[in-house]
Amino acid sequence: MKSVFPVLAIGLLALVAQGGIATFVPPPYCPNLALLVAIAIGLHWPDMAGGLAVVTVLGYSTDLVSGSLMGQHAFIWLFVCASARIASRRLNLRGALPLAAFAAGVTFFFAGTQLFLTDLLMESSATLGWRGFLDVAKHAFANAVFAPAVSALMAHLLAWAIEDDTRQLELSPGRARI
Repeated sequence: MKSVFPVLAIGLLALVAQGGIATFVPPPYCPNLALLVAIAIGLHWPDMAGGLAVVTVLGYSTDLVSGSLMGQHAFIWLFVCASARIASRRLNLRGALPLAAFAAGVTFFFAGTQLFLTDLLMESSATLGWRGFLDVAKHAFANAVFAPAVSALMAHLLAWAIEDDTRQLELSPGRARI
């Protein structure tokens, strides 16, 4: 349980950092740090349910900060986290190159799903176009570059937090040691 709070703090810090970076770096070149944290949680969280709960909170936090449709980021990030978890069982997403390729693909999925949900729920007919597609490609490249570093940071943070949790369980009074 103690491992949830540092991960939520890092996820919320990623939202704040992304907002700060976006003031200096043009939007297509600014990585989506919170999305990369959601991918890393899918890869490194010990159990699926806990990871999905943390990603849901981060998604709703992003919805509040970004002004998007409520639940849009949470829904997409649930799928992203689950797909990272499932894909890591079949593919070796722990390596830098496969993780970068996965993050780039997820960025295209994220943009398409966001556009689809906005069109569906807001009854608009927005299209991406070539310029929008090129911006998403630039954004996917930025996410691919930063994905291995964010994943490594989350792996170290989760290893530290989970080790601390298991140490407390072993030392707690009244627990039977088997």
